[in-house]
Amino acid sequence: MYLTDVMKKKIEAQLDDLEQMIEWMDSQVEQGEKEEDWTQKLAAERALYIAVELMTNAASDIIDAMVMRDPGGYSDILLVLVEEKILSQSLFEQLLPLIDLRTRLLRELARIPNADIFFALQSQRGYLRNFCKQLRSYMEHPY
Repeated sequence: MYLTDVMKKKIEAQLDDLEQMIEWMDSQVEQGEKEEDWTQKLAAERALYIAVELMTNAASDIIDAMVMRDPGGYSDILLVLVEEKILSQSLFEQLLPLIDLRTRLLRELARIPNADIFFALQSQRGYLRNFCKQLRSYMEHPY
């Protein structure tokens, strides 16, 4: 029922990787949307998907280490962290569209409009940064 140094290092590595995804998203937003650039779209889709996986993997590791209730899905992983006062309710609500986008990426594949992908790049970067900040804050003071 505590975060070992090994677990903290694992979660920190996931958060570091997530921050690298955020930096890449920043660079793409600075370049602007290229309407019919398939390479940019596919890379952005992959970055968003990986960001969700890194976020939920780090959250799941905290849930497992601290023996919290078992989540029932991706959004529930984040909800457990809200219930445990690790994430704020507002951040949870801000991250839900990204969880929904992950589902769309898996089911709709290449049919998601470029504008939706670019909007997610623009809108979710700050929320992902806040996620990293709130998880790190918890790891520094878990009780």
